[in-house]
Amino acid sequence: MVEPHTRAPLSIYDDGDNGVRMDMTTAEALDHGASGAFSSALATRLGASGIWLETIRDALQEALGNAVMHGNLELDSKLRQSLETMKKYGALMAARMHDPHYASRPITIAATWTEDSVTLSVRDDGNGFDIAGLSFGARDAQAHSGRGLSMIHELADSVRFEDQGRAIHMTFNRER
Repeated sequence: MVEPHTRAPLSIYDDGDNGVRMDMTTAEALDHGASGAFSSALATRLGASGIWLETIRDALQEALGNAVMHGNLELDSKLRQSLETMKKYGALMAARMHDPHYASRPITIAATWTEDSVTLSVRDDGNGFDIAGLSFGARDAQAHSGRGLSMIHELADSVRFEDQGRAIHMTFNRER
């Protein structure tokens, strides 16, 4: 894996009049703080700030983390259920970050907006997951998996998945 300081900064591209996009690899997503950079660029384009922008940033960070860990690196949340399995999770994550098959997989963050809302999308290149098996009730702080998606559902005004869970679309109303 290339050292983070030798990489070029991630670029954010205008995607039409009301959209922006950032393309990266799994390794770049971890090395560059992509959710913060994207949120800042979005704030500049929208003239947004405050709690609404923090809400978007928090949801984006969760979605991007899921795309990296569970999507492109194919790490199972069940490996975080105990100290013993957490060590295996960390070792497997490190090994996969050094494996070009996993580290170079693409991730795209995109945003489109209207006068009324902003929709953020995160797409990974993983195996996807069973969308039908999802349920979103109150977050269980003791749960070993699913907390990030529950948090995203709490933060966004609407959430939808496509491509067998490889893409998440989160919509935020602008009147917050």
